[in-house]
Amino acid sequence: MSSNMRGVRIGCIGCGFIGDIHLRQAARMPGVVIGAVADVRAPSAEAFHQRFGTGYWTTDPRRLIEDPDLDALLICTYPDTHADLAIRSAAAGKHVLLEKPMALSSSECLEILNAFSQAGVKLALDLKFRFSPPVEAVKRAIPQPRIIAAQAACDRLPEESHYMDPAVGGGLLENLGPHLIDLVCFFVGGEPVQVYARGNRLPDRKKTSFDAVTGTLEFRDGCIASFLVSDHGEFSYPSKWFYEISDGKTHAVVYDHCRSLQIGGEATEKIDGSHTPPHETGSYELLTDFIGAIRDNRAPRVDGRAGLRAAIVQEAILESIRRAQPVEPEFPPAARAGL
Repeated sequence: MSSNMRGVRIGCIGCGFIGDIHLRQAARMPGVVIGAVADVRAPSAEAFHQRFGTGYWTTDPRRLIEDPDLDALLICTYPDTHADLAIRSAAAGKHVLLEKPMALSSSECLEILNAFSQAGVKLALDLKFRFSPPVEAVKRAIPQPRIIAAQAACDRLPEESHYMDPAVGGGLLENLGPHLIDLVCFFVGGEPVQVYARGNRLPDRKKTSFDAVTGTLEFRDGCIASFLVSDHGEFSYPSKWFYEISDGKTHAVVYDHCRSLQIGGEATEKIDGSHTPPHETGSYELLTDFIGAIRDNRAPRVDGRAGLRAAIVQEAILESIRRAQPVEPEFPPAARAGL
C-alpha cells in the first residue's frame, strides 16, 4: 500500500537529543506514524519506544532498514555512521532525513548522493535554519547581498566528546560548519569561488585541531562573507548563531539562535521568535517538507546537494589553513543549485 493511502510510516535510528526533537515534531504531524526506533544503547531505544508509542524498538538499525512497513528513516546517529546507514537505507528503498554533517568527507557525501539517485528515493538534510521565519524574511528582503558576517559560537566542547573526535564527529568545523556554510550560500544563491581561512586552538588543549576558525568566502557575484566558528563560548546577546546581511540599501541582523530578526534601511521588519525553543527552530517545517516530498514525489527543499556543498567548502577551509593561502573549491555538478 502506498504512503499516500495509509500515511507515512517512519523509523528513527539514533535515540538521542536530535532524534527526540524530530520525533516530537513527527508525533504532532497528521498522517505520520512513528513505526519503530533503534539505538545501540538499549535503554535509550526502549525509552523512545515507550515515549512515542512505537511498534517496536531494537539495537540493530538493520531491522528498520529492512522493514517493508517503514517508508522513511530519520538517521540521527554520529557522523561516522552516516554514509553506511544512508547508503544501506537507499538500497532498501527508504527515504531518509539525514542529520548534519552529511558525512565525514565530500567523497562519502558523493557516494550517498549517487546511492539515492540510483535508488530513486528522497534524501533530505537537517539544515533546518533555512526554514526559520527570519531566514526566509532575509531572503525576500535582500535577494543579492554584498556583505555577510556569519558566526557560530558555542560553549566549550569537551576534548573527549564525539564532536571533537576526528574519527567520529569530524571536529568543531565539521559539526558547526554545515549550518553556517549552508545559510551563507543560501543568502547569496551560489557557491564560493575562493576561501581564505585561519584557525587556532585554546592554549590548554592537547587533542583538538581547532577551537576557532575564521576567514572569508568570496562569491562570483562579488559578495564577500566573513565567518567565525568557535567553542570559546556562546556570546550572550547574538547567541550561538548570528548573521549580518546587507546589500548597501537594506541590512538585516539574524540572532537569538536564528529565531529573531531586525531589518532596517529601505525595508523594515522585526521578528521575535523567542517563544520557540532554540533547538527546534525550523524543525517542524523541515520535517513537513520532507514528508511532503515523499507524498508529492518531489525533491526536498534541502537535499543532499547542500550536504556535499558544505563538505567541499569545509575541506577548502582546512586546506587554506594548512597552506596559509586562499583556495578555490571545486564543485561537481551534483553540488550545485538547490538554493
